[in-house]
Amino acid sequence: MQTPDLEAQDFVHETLMDAARQGASDLYWIPSGSGVDLRRRVDGIQHNVGRLPRDYGERCVTRVKVLAGLLTYKTKVSQDG
Repeated sequence: MQTPDLEAQDFVHETLMDAARQGASDLYWIPSGSGVDLRRRVDGIQHNVGRLPRDYGERCVTRVKVLAGLLTYKTKVSQDG
């Protein structure tokens, strides 16, 4: 996955819309050493979507937290939302 030429909020919107069209029940934004891995679950099977560069991925994760009403400054603790 190449870094999109979209602002993080637009990329998150497109990703959520695509996941809904695909029938995804879950989206995973997983921090790794060099980036953020993006996965989705469709029909009980987890699929790799791609990897985002770390700084861009972190901006996307912050946008998802805002949309979910979560605390954006909490990064090491699970939150329900």
